[in-house]
Amino acid sequence: MTNYQSLEDETTAVELTSPSSDAEAQDAASDRALLGDHSGRANHSAPLGTITRENRDESGSSPGFDLRKAFWHKRAQQVLAGLVGLAFVLVIAAYLFDLDDVLEGRKVTFFVVGDWGRNGQYNQSLVAAAMAQHARKHKPQFIISTGDNFYESGLTSTEDEQFRTSFTDVYNDPGLQVEWWAVLGNHDYGEMWNVSVMPAPTNCRGLKYPSQCYYSPLHELSAALTRRDWRWHCERWYQRSLGRGDTDFFFIDTNPGVSDYRQDVWAANKGGLLEQSWEAELLELDSRLAASRAKWKLVVGHHPILSNNFPIDNELSSSLQPILERHGVQAYFSGHEHMLAHLRQPGFCTHQIISGGGSLTDYPPHFDDPLAASLLQYPGSGFVSCSLDVKEDLKCKFIGIHSEKAVYSLKIPLDLCKNL
Repeated sequence: MTNYQSLEDETTAVELTSPSSDAEAQDAASDRALLGDHSGRANHSAPLGTITRENRDESGSSPGFDLRKAFWHKRAQQVLAGLVGLAFVLVIAAYLFDLDDVLEGRKVTFFVVGDWGRNGQYNQSLVAAAMAQHARKHKPQFIISTGDNFYESGLTSTEDEQFRTSFTDVYNDPGLQVEWWAVLGNHDYGEMWNVSVMPAPTNCRGLKYPSQCYYSPLHELSAALTRRDWRWHCERWYQRSLGRGDTDFFFIDTNPGVSDYRQDVWAANKGGLLEQSWEAELLELDSRLAASRAKWKLVVGHHPILSNNFPIDNELSSSLQPILERHGVQAYFSGHEHMLAHLRQPGFCTHQIISGGGSLTDYPPHFDDPLAASLLQYPGSGFVSCSLDVKEDLKCKFIGIHSEKAVYSLKIPLDLCKNL
């Protein structure tokens, strides 16, 4: 655009400036017209705005003066447009300051869902729809799966169609196109009941690699699934740090910690329980928690530590719970029990959040164990939506499939464990 030097010699500036483009040339010509110079030459015979015989029309009025008014009107419009643009930039900047908190991991929204993979049946599709609806407003950065990802006995290969029919096709809403961080459940190990020998899978025919078709948790751990759907991420044990390291998530495999499983035939599956060491995993978790300098330490596993429904799982209270308490873990997320629940023992630090209502819910709540300190047992299908503000608190809402309104909510303060 033309660069005007000063009010007194604006016409000179117009004549000296060489527009670098057709658009600038047009602007220059327009400005000369507004200044009263229709020949393309500046008139220096009188100061700008002076009424002379040459620029006075027959009626005695001054066309040049009217053109000067039009010139300044154009300039006022340009200034106004600039102010509007500045206001827009300021609004965007304010938004980006909040967005920066999200990108730096200081404000995070995530969903937690477990026990879901049933080809969209048994309320799975309804839970997915509720998640999608909730995501339109709350926009999760990632989704945590607490295990039992594919029923009844996990995947039989990395080509297994159930990965598509139970995951990709079900959670296909745009709001759910974020990373999924998953752990293994007992069904993902190939769990079967009332069999003395593991049968051969029946869905291997036509596969590219039929020799690699067998019951095993290794399929869900394979990077081949991530190539099929970029959202999928599952490891036996891993850690995720957010932002500047203010929040650490620790994902663990609790299946080796349930001793009765080792007596079942499916424990001998390739990559199965007989190849795992619960003691070694506990040592690794203890070491990682001790090394963490995060303000928030959150742990995810499949089996609850406290339970009213499956006393067999309560053995984790003697092995896993002391480690969580020692390192001030604010929350432990799990599934396994087909419901939504919140438990916390008086005098203990860790809140225990069960999100196992991703599809089938097949038993009513029980309150048999007073030590479980049940604050909520919701027997319906659903998921948990959490928002974490690193400087303040972790808020979680328990969402069912019958209403957008949360059936329960909780808030965990940052300094929860300091006085315990």
